Amino acid sequence: MRIQKLILTLILSVVLFSCGSNDEPGSAINIYHINIVGNWQFSGSTTNGIPDEFDADCDERVQLSFLASGEMSRTIFDDNCDPVFTFNMNYTIVDETFTITFNGESKSSTIRTLNETTFTYAYNQDADILTESFTKL
Repeated sequence: MRIQKLILTLILSVVLFSCGSNDEPGSAINIYHINIVGNWQFSGSTTNGIPDEFDADCDERVQLSFLASGEMSRTIFDDNCDPVFTFNMNYTIVDETFTITFNGESKSSTIRTLNETTFTYAYNQDADILTESFTKL
């Protein structure tokens, strides 16, 4: 009887302590994939933490569109605010790393914020740290 209690205690210990937590690294991945899908409008950028100036009439019309399939596009507008080109790309999100692949070349960024309304990522360019922020449409 004593051996059966010991075995039962061991089994319960294994079951109770092997259950994972939703707070483990990587649990945000599903939320990021859910939140990123849709259309986003440029809302600002910084260089080394200093806000960049931009022509709000046109620059804000830079748009990103994300599909759940891992496809995305970035639409660029000219000085007259007319769309001039759309780049079709692929994206992946692994933990906090957001990677865009275009014409076989990949560029990775770090997700700073990605929720239902705001998407901000940071990346290194030369010796600078750049961020771009977008608001969900």
